[in-house]
Amino acid sequence: MSVCSIHRRYDNTGSVSAERNQLLYEVARGQFAVSYNVRVTSHLDGPFVILTDALTPKLGQSYAFGNDSYPLATCVKVSVPVRLSRRRWKIDCEYDTDRLVAPYTDDPLRQPPEITKGSNPYSIAIVRDANGRVVANSAMRAFDPPPTVDEKVGVWVITRNEAVTSAQAATYLPLVVQVFNSAFCDGYEMTCNRATWANKPQYTARINVIRAARIFSYGRLCWQVAYEIEVKNPRTFYEYVLDQSWTDIDEIVFTDTYARPMANQTLLNGRGRALRTAITRTTAPCAADDNTLTCVVAEVFNHFPEASSFAFQPFEVSVDDEVMEVSGYAALGVMTVTRGIRNTVAAAHSVDAIVKMEPYFLRFKPHKTTFFADLNLPALP
Repeated sequence: MSVCSIHRRYDNTGSVSAERNQLLYEVARGQFAVSYNVRVTSHLDGPFVILTDALTPKLGQSYAFGNDSYPLATCVKVSVPVRLSRRRWKIDCEYDTDRLVAPYTDDPLRQPPEITKGSNPYSIAIVRDANGRVVANSAMRAFDPPPTVDEKVGVWVITRNEAVTSAQAATYLPLVVQVFNSAFCDGYEMTCNRATWANKPQYTARINVIRAARIFSYGRLCWQVAYEIEVKNPRTFYEYVLDQSWTDIDEIVFTDTYARPMANQTLLNGRGRALRTAITRTTAPCAADDNTLTCVVAEVFNHFPEASSFAFQPFEVSVDDEVMEVSGYAALGVMTVTRGIRNTVAAAHSVDAIVKMEPYFLRFKPHKTTFFADLNLPALP
């Protein structure tokens, strides 16, 4: 009651096929069919005796016969389909690469993240251009309300599978598998990058929303998480607001020439005072190629924006027919300037030339910031 001998037949077949795994890559899978003739000791021996005998191919064995072998293909099925004579039977064996390949290609926690790019069009109020300069009319005055423009910013979606528990993630070491935590992820929604991330400067990338779905795939319970990231570059997510008010910093109401409250808000100078007070005079001549403008120290100190303030923004001043952008102060009363902006021409200016500040915009961070590095997201292209 056993197998006497087993011989390979010559009607074997094989194939190699490629199938797409998810959306990212193709996996080569090989299938082979092998047949054997088996002789048993008794005509009473049947399929069970044959399948349990030590000489019969077993599930999990690698495909190999003489010079013909494929180690990745393992036996996935052994059957005894037909009896050839009283003591002779036919055995069919099927070999497939799926048993070894699938744990690496179909396991959801081993699959690489998918990255897609789209755009998010919407209208925004534009008070400064891409270079940070005030959008103004031909009289060099800011529009109130500011004009709007259509903007289409890039939106990246990173989708990946994440582990349910730390213990589950640890089984994949040294492969780094992120563990999904709803409270952890909620803290990242509507946040901007605090530091440079994926070659994107600070405050130019924002996580709009994090979507998660609990899935069960290939015997694994995990989370499929999608991170929607909006990128503004070279712009940032700072918002610019025209500095204006009904009262000054001392809560004194602005009045017109008839001592009545103003019909419209008064433009401010970045220090809580009326913009009309931000006027000074040059105390040294300024050549056409100079990058500094020397003015009356007390007037600059009291009526122009403070460089030490967080909300400080480069601002514009007009001198004669030229408009300059002030980026800071080189010394007391000495402004560091960019010459000839807004289609004006850099020119020489004499002592006592009048310097007037243009409308000022405050800068605000509407969103909190955090370090994206803690999410272990893949780098964007």
